[in-house]
Amino acid sequence: QHFIDVNEIKGLIKSKSNHPSITNAFLFGCLTGLGEKELKELEWLDFDFVDGLYYINLNRKNNTFKLRISEMAIDIIGKPLKVRGKVFFKLKSTYYTNLKLREWLNSCNNFKKITFKSCKYTFAANYLLESEGFKELFNDSKPSLNDLSKILGHKEIYFTKKFVSRINFN
Repeated sequence: QHFIDVNEIKGLIKSKSNHPSITNAFLFGCLTGLGEKELKELEWLDFDFVDGLYYINLNRKNNTFKLRISEMAIDIIGKPLKVRGKVFFKLKSTYYTNLKLREWLNSCNNFKKITFKSCKYTFAANYLLESEGFKELFNDSKPSLNDLSKILGHKEIYFTKKFVSRINFN
């Protein structure tokens, strides 16, 4: 599975798009580890601001999981509003979003095989590579598979190990 490194993400953030809701959702997913389904369901009221840091409250395994959000991710969507409503309200079918995503990536001279599913792979790769903008998400001083498993919403660490083994780090 291909992923986008942090320098490519920075370049994509600066590029223009005809479908900003799709491209911003994709970039936000790459920086948070949220998948397409979670991005479609994400609401402004899911955000919390605690001690100068932003978090998203996610319902996982019948529990609420607080996912810390990097400044780079917040810069994409702006400061979360305290209003009802979807953050990414124009996400359509998976086919449509992937088609428009591919058109945008090609216009930015990125020809990797990237889909919305690549958000999680991009996040995992950059997290494990300790990329800029991802280090602030570590609970300890180093990234861990256990923390990555929680962020990605995997039920078992086995799934996270299998997931990471599919990433093409070359």
